[in-house]
Amino acid sequence: MTIRFLNILLLFIIIMHTNAGAGDNLQLKSRGPFQIRNQFPVSLQFLSFHADNAFPLNKNDFQVRLNYSHSNTFAQSPGVLNNFIDSNNRLELTTESVENLTGTDGNPDRFLIDSGIGRINLNFKYGISDRLTLELDIPFMSYHGGFLDTPIEMIHQFAGFPYASRTMLKTNTSQMFLSGNQRDLFFKAGDFGGPGLGDIVLIAKGQIFNSHTQGFALASRVAIKLPTGNYKYLRGSGSFDYGIDLTATKTLRNSLISTNLSGVIPGKWKAMPQVHTKPSLSWILAYEYLWGERISLILQNQVHSSYLGKEVHPEISKTSFEWTAGLKYDIGNRFILSFAITENYINHNNSADFGFHFGISRGF
Repeated sequence: MTIRFLNILLLFIIIMHTNAGAGDNLQLKSRGPFQIRNQFPVSLQFLSFHADNAFPLNKNDFQVRLNYSHSNTFAQSPGVLNNFIDSNNRLELTTESVENLTGTDGNPDRFLIDSGIGRINLNFKYGISDRLTLELDIPFMSYHGGFLDTPIEMIHQFAGFPYASRTMLKTNTSQMFLSGNQRDLFFKAGDFGGPGLGDIVLIAKGQIFNSHTQGFALASRVAIKLPTGNYKYLRGSGSFDYGIDLTATKTLRNSLISTNLSGVIPGKWKAMPQVHTKPSLSWILAYEYLWGERISLILQNQVHSSYLGKEVHPEISKTSFEWTAGLKYDIGNRFILSFAITENYINHNNSADFGFHFGISRGF
């Protein structure tokens, strides 16, 4: 019901504003989409473009942004916990218990991912010219138990969503098991090594076209991900990734619509070298409504294909779908605060169940 409502709402907004007059000054007022990315633990190993608009910074302008994302993931292959269904105690994975993880679909490749993830992102942008912006993205990652398991179980129970598998596992812990091509990746609580630097990303955005009279702008981004994170603790893939993105923004009467279509060529995932990676495509649609002089209400949708090849269970390599909604608030002196929440839909075993995001940015 919630997802159907959000789809109808976004479609209604677009239809109502499609023929609205272009706002020549909305480019200056736009606070942009939420610059956050898919928080699924597997996806975090690789390059992914965050949502953005088609407007580069002005020449010599500088922007710093600090964002914190906290997400909760519970994903599993079908029937992977069946051998523990009669257990009276909540399960915490051990080397011995992992041997009992078997699926019901006859596929020897299986997975179980149960973790909270905290990701701090430090981002720097600089306008080389009025049409070219350079960007440096520095992430810090931490796998931990978090605090969202119990609230999510209560919500699932109240709403009638399936949640029986969640109640079989110990709450607020971090554990992961993934098999592929007769090899296993296993992390139990305490194996993730604490917080640490992830893979740094370098991005260049160049504007291709900008018509103030038509209220339409087009830009392109290219990016490279550097293997600066420790892949042994799942803070990066251990390899270089490369990507290209096409971004379009349409200004309307008091709002903007931005869309991003991107492709990424990932390198080898050194934590699972026997699993082949494949090119990944993503599409983001973001709607920003300017409510007064200081507030932007933002709704965005992200569709993201998998990086993993056929050696893993097909459930984890399906396309993921996520909604993000929230607001940005201009507190003055070029400071902008942001808050958003994210929830997955359609496929629930290849993306984070729920996440929230806090951010602050400052322009110079």
